[in-house]
Amino acid sequence: PPPMPIPAPDPKPKEYPFPIANKSADAKQADKEEQKVGNPKVLDSRIDERINESSVFCNVCNTRFLDFNQILYLQRCMHAFCKEDIKKHIFKQLPESDTVPCLEKGCKYFLIQEEIDILIGAEAAKKLHDKYSIALSKSLNCTLCPKCKNMWEHSEGKIDLNVKDEKGQVLNRKAAENYAKFRARCPTCSTDFCAHCLTTPYHIAFTCEDFKSYQGARKCRYCKDKIEGAGASSLPAFLNICKKADCAALMQKACDKVLACGHSCFGFRGETKCLPCLNEECVKKNPALTRDQKEDDYCLVCYTSGLGDSPSLMPECGHLCHEDCLMNRIKKRWSGPRITFSFCECPACRKWASVPNHPEITKEMKLITTLYEEIKKKALERIKFEGLDKDKRLHDPADKFYNKPEEYAMTRLCYYMCFKCKKPYFGGLKNCENVNEGAKEFKEEDLVVVLVFLQAVQEESWIVQNMGKNLLNLNADFAVLLHNGFAGEQLIFVNLALTNKQKEIMLANVPFQ
Repeated sequence: PPPMPIPAPDPKPKEYPFPIANKSADAKQADKEEQKVGNPKVLDSRIDERINESSVFCNVCNTRFLDFNQILYLQRCMHAFCKEDIKKHIFKQLPESDTVPCLEKGCKYFLIQEEIDILIGAEAAKKLHDKYSIALSKSLNCTLCPKCKNMWEHSEGKIDLNVKDEKGQVLNRKAAENYAKFRARCPTCSTDFCAHCLTTPYHIAFTCEDFKSYQGARKCRYCKDKIEGAGASSLPAFLNICKKADCAALMQKACDKVLACGHSCFGFRGETKCLPCLNEECVKKNPALTRDQKEDDYCLVCYTSGLGDSPSLMPECGHLCHEDCLMNRIKKRWSGPRITFSFCECPACRKWASVPNHPEITKEMKLITTLYEEIKKKALERIKFEGLDKDKRLHDPADKFYNKPEEYAMTRLCYYMCFKCKKPYFGGLKNCENVNEGAKEFKEEDLVVVLVFLQAVQEESWIVQNMGKNLLNLNADFAVLLHNGFAGEQLIFVNLALTNKQKEIMLANVPFQ
């Protein structure tokens, strides 16, 4: 084939999208400075040049390495060292300083934190930094907060022999002296800790030495006291329970099983299904089983002690609490004179605290459910009688009571328990009630139905004959009550329309149950 023609040279100079200029002396000097401080582009090219070599020598031990994974190039200065030499250098420098300088003589650069973390691990690096901070604070006669690392001058307090520990016991002389000398509270983050051993929170019942011994000892899982010798039982589930009467009593209520993980069950005696393990390590593996609740977390009912301090249970909602706390809460019923049902709800999610595998609680909840249904039925009839079923809130889609007559009735109406007949009676609308709502102290003897079960025709005719026909006219509500089966309610309307003389006659003649 004929030869290809050679293209003629382009008469126009090549155009670049950016201006081209000869570098001045200042620009060349700037490039040199960039190389010194470690410009990323320059460093990348220098790393490539070094790696392309067949081997690398450590600048400290001068050992030749064919495996480049054993060598680390410092990012700031590009000096190369074997990783073992740098590790030794880090462990030597950090306890004495908060920085690690380059090993090359005359180099003014330091290792960055990322390099330190890669070589010895972030956790080990943190411990070394903390060790340096502690040493520095002691050399300056200052106190170091273990949480925020704030440092300040700490002064000793006065010895107070009346200080009590978490159990309400007065500290002994040594513990009180230790408390006055080392107990500290950070002014920045309010962390309570020991200024000597940095324990958080402060070990109020111990000296530092006693607390260290206590930490390594076998402790009772209920009272947390050290167990010396044999425990209260030889059963595997109860090995960590002491012989104190209170702890032994709790043991009798506790589940006697050991879980598959090897930890004791924190449930109650006789449960058909054991609680999930509340040990911290087991909870971390599957937090959904306990809603991330651990043995040290507070009981949701009492909020005074951890779940592991007493046999616990899990209602159907999944929130945990002490068995005794929930049982006492349910048996105590409502706290004021007005009947409410918040006592049988979970404090966390407000769902009913049903525990199907606990026979006693299940029995109590059945009684409460029966009472609830009875009051609900009365309340629904009452709102019709009061005309409240036409309230616009029940028909407004934007209102929380929209199409919820039961919830509305239970909220608006007040019911009380008669002290004599032990049956609920209507006591007025909630917005009319000023004295009894939320009352902390009241006498149950005062909660009595005034007129109980009027015997329809006889009593109605007796009232008309002895007290005048106008009585029923003045009290239309009372007449409606008789005909609609509300005779068991407190007849407040009748009393309001009677003179004192008429009241005496009625109370003396109308039969009571």
